Amino acid sequence: MELGSGESRVGRRPILLKFNEKARPVIAIKLAPGRIVGAVTDMDAHLLCQQERLLADSETADEIVEALIQMTHALLAEAKVDIDDVLGIGMVLPGIVDPKTGVSVWPSFFNWINVPMKHILEDRLGVQVFIDNDANAAALAEKWYGAGRDYADLVCVTVGAGVGAGLIVGGRLYRGGASGAGEIGHMTIDEEGPQCICGNRGCLEAMVSDKALVRQAVERLAENPGSMVLQLAEGDKSKITREIIVEAAKAGDEMAQALIWQAGTRIGTGLSNLVNILNPEAIIVGGEAAAQAGDLLLEPIKRTVKKRAFAVLSEKTEILRAKLPDGWLVGAAILVLQEFFGLPIYREEDGRKSINLASLV
Repeated sequence: MELGSGESRVGRRPILLKFNEKARPVIAIKLAPGRIVGAVTDMDAHLLCQQERLLADSETADEIVEALIQMTHALLAEAKVDIDDVLGIGMVLPGIVDPKTGVSVWPSFFNWINVPMKHILEDRLGVQVFIDNDANAAALAEKWYGAGRDYADLVCVTVGAGVGAGLIVGGRLYRGGASGAGEIGHMTIDEEGPQCICGNRGCLEAMVSDKALVRQAVERLAENPGSMVLQLAEGDKSKITREIIVEAAKAGDEMAQALIWQAGTRIGTGLSNLVNILNPEAIIVGGEAAAQAGDLLLEPIKRTVKKRAFAVLSEKTEILRAKLPDGWLVGAAILVLQEFFGLPIYREEDGRKSINLASLV
């Protein structure tokens, strides 16, 4: 965008230019257990509008694809944007994702394997789609706009329905040989621990996820029948949620506080191994559970890392709270933006619509 003329001692006055972040919109979508969250952003990853759709556990891959397409059209309608003007769609989801092929290899919470999500959506919507793991997206968001801006080597951990991590090494996202780097939720913490959805026993996710926290609360109520957790659940154990447990802990309930402290200690044990292996400058802790619990979860994580990790490394590792409440959506938009800004001009390939810098001028 032209801002006007600048000063000049000789010759013509220069034209001042400013990046026009409103030039093209981006669609950002997160597929999560039980819901889809989507947003329209500008080219600086600012959220312009946002929507959510709940999913039933019984919905198939085909039904979820239809829901994703419906969400996209609903977002475009709310933002009053034509799909031909969209720069691209960024989509993030849990589990193993191959961003090169656009295949959802193993989404952990969904009943499918090797779904070519990118190509299905591109064929149906006629716009470029970029997909990746949700924890990777959170790491990108914190690196670009959040708590990780000053660090070249960091780990962004997400805690909630599942446990994952995005790894930034040398300022770049590290995905690993099979695009599975960062699956710390399936790090073994207790060989005799509870069964995990991956088939293993004692995985970190099986011991600290929302589902695990609720299971542990129900088990402990036998010895703590007067816990505020049961009161907040109106006496119905089936109504207990992570939100209720955290609310009770913040109100001083000892059982709830002990559960969250135990979860933080276990997460800290897993992160201690990452400190010793990766030696990151910073660990950023995010996700729904971490955002809600705050220091109740962060404090035991910090203490455990300090206690268990190699001292000369842990002393130089910052452990920080994530800054972006919508980090997954911001990260989904970044998947599109980093492709656009990384490569100035895209050529037409395979008959699919591509991004062309000249179209923005």
